[in-house]
Amino acid sequence: MKMLLWRAVALPGNIDQVEQFVNTDLLRFFRARPGCLGMTFFQSGHQLQILSYWSLLQPALEMAQCDELFQLFAYMQSQQWLLTFTPAELTEINGGFVTDCALQSMQALHA
Repeated sequence: MKMLLWRAVALPGNIDQVEQFVNTDLLRFFRARPGCLGMTFFQSGHQLQILSYWSLLQPALEMAQCDELFQLFAYMQSQQWLLTFTPAELTEINGGFVTDCALQSMQALHA
């Protein structure tokens, strides 16, 4: 499985707006992309990470260079929600596990 990781820094006082946008508009954007298996959002203080999961390399590479996604990040910057964001890093899952309980917890976030 391929993964794309974007990193961003939220401006102080704007994490709620970023979280709302990521968990609605950005989530819908990723769900509509062919080949996307899922997306998760991580936050620690002002540091943000968005991780997407892909079945095939080509759709992942296309997403890493997707103008529409860059426009969504640029929109967040124009709203002064984000200080910075970095282009995607491509990586691959080579082992590990996820329990059914963890999957259910993730699904409950967007039910």
